[in-house]
Amino acid sequence: MKQGKISPNSKTSHRYEDPFKRVFRFFLGNPLKTSAQNKESLGFILGLPILAVDALSSIAYASEEILLGLSILGTSYFSFSVPIAFAIVILIVTLVVSYMQTVTAYPNGGGAYTVSRDHLGSKWALVAASSLLIDYVLTVAVSVAAGVRAIISAFPLFAHSATYISILIISVLTWINLRGIRESAVFVSFPVYAFILFMFLLSVSGVFIGIATPTIASHMEGVDDPVLNFAALLVILRAFAGGYSNDGC
Repeated sequence: MKQGKISPNSKTSHRYEDPFKRVFRFFLGNPLKTSAQNKESLGFILGLPILAVDALSSIAYASEEILLGLSILGTSYFSFSVPIAFAIVILIVTLVVSYMQTVTAYPNGGGAYTVSRDHLGSKWALVAASSLLIDYVLTVAVSVAAGVRAIISAFPLFAHSATYISILIISVLTWINLRGIRESAVFVSFPVYAFILFMFLLSVSGVFIGIATPTIASHMEGVDDPVLNFAALLVILRAFAGGYSNDGC
């Protein structure tokens, strides 16, 4: 009788699978075939959270950075936060238009490295890619730190465990992303849409409270010293830079 080969997909083969591969498969899921990658495409509902989470999360602390920068000059300068916010919106719109042009020119995908390589050369493409890597690391660090600080402000009991909470959050996010883009999109979609809803409610309630609350006029005394005026301008620009850099741009 001719002995047949054991199929790789048989139960016998799965029973004697390498323990390391079993653990790997349990935590990260089954490997995805190249032919099945098209099925992993995301629609608008899942695509928005996974692509916009960076900019949305930055909203939580970008405004704080603007006010912290202006606080050096005193609370009377908080009124500059509104024109600074409008300036940031203009820059974000410019960035969106630039992205739209890039998508039109590179319908099959073109990131910073590809676009820079085609127009500026390999050297500047490597600079762009390196900048993105640094940006990704700093985005995780700043976002997690800001989130943990918000948690501690609500629950001061965990103040001494801030480092461990940060490590736990980064570990969970890393694991979810290693599971695949669809799994990470499903995981992120719930807090992202909840954040959008709460930010909308906060904005609406803030408008009504602002209308109902009498405004106290603040008085800023003019200074004739050109050095002090220049220093104030630098502080305002620093507040603008802090708000823009923390706004996911």
